[in-house]
Amino acid sequence: MVDVQSNGRMVVGVVKIPDELSASTVDDFRSELATLISPGSNVHNYVIDMSEVDMIDSSGIGALLSLASKVRDFGGDIKISSLQTGPKRVFEIIRAHRHFEIFDNLEIAVNSY
Repeated sequence: MVDVQSNGRMVVGVVKIPDELSASTVDDFRSELATLISPGSNVHNYVIDMSEVDMIDSSGIGALLSLASKVRDFGGDIKISSLQTGPKRVFEIIRAHRHFEIFDNLEIAVNSY
């Protein structure tokens, strides 16, 4: 789920989320990322690739906000790429788009660091 890329300036972790991020999948998402995000990690900045996500609910948004808080505590940041129409509407309704920079595609998001 996590791929580490370099944009020539820094290392960026790319987290690809398959299918959905909802109450039924959020615990697995949190568990998998908990081991990667730590003060000793060489990756501090992440892009969440949502190109395959067709459904997200408030639990999924909450997991992303919690993840962003942890990453920012360690001096990093999280950006979102490739939001599909449905998830984009949820981001806007919940106003989560105010907490993340959102990019149309993965390459632009990675290169924005």
